[in-house]
Amino acid sequence: MYNDCNNLMYHHVSSRLRCCKLSAGCCSALSSVLRSNSSRLRLLDLSNNNLQDSGVELLSTALEDPHCKLENLLLQCCKLSAGCCSALSSALRSNSSCLRLLDLSINNLQDSGVELLSTALEDPHCKLETLQLRRCFLSAGCCSALSSALRSNTSRLRLLDLSFNNLQDSGVKLLSTALEDPHCKLENLLTYKGDLVKMKK
Repeated sequence: MYNDCNNLMYHHVSSRLRCCKLSAGCCSALSSVLRSNSSRLRLLDLSNNNLQDSGVELLSTALEDPHCKLENLLLQCCKLSAGCCSALSSALRSNSSCLRLLDLSINNLQDSGVELLSTALEDPHCKLETLQLRRCFLSAGCCSALSSALRSNTSRLRLLDLSFNNLQDSGVKLLSTALEDPHCKLENLLTYKGDLVKMKK
């Protein structure tokens, strides 16, 4: 089955494998495909699979490879924790990474995981423009790190989705200070139940 999937992914720019009962075991093969100079894959949707941290760590190594052209990675509901965020952060800081969109919604990342991702957003090599973190068990504790990242003149983030997290007023106030900074490029910030805090035109 993996060989058939691999052959498809070499020749397509988009691969959607959500709800395919996949585990971390498939990620080594997927990582190999992404690192190939023959792969044209730009979008990979692995949402609603049991990849866990070990699977995402394997995928992260591919994102650092200069041959990897992936721009969109969707990992909703993949049973992830903060444990995978160190590897993802390292990949995003690589000058070889092409990733523009990362969806980690409905995973147990918690504040510690998002703080690790925030360090990547400040790196000049990070090309991420969209970060989706709905239902990631976050509190106001992660908002200081996010605010700092958004105020960085190197951050390219345009959309940040923090809907359905327990940010409370204190967390949103911290984020609001970043929105007032002239270096902040964010155009859309979603909090609470998808409420739009900011939209630039």
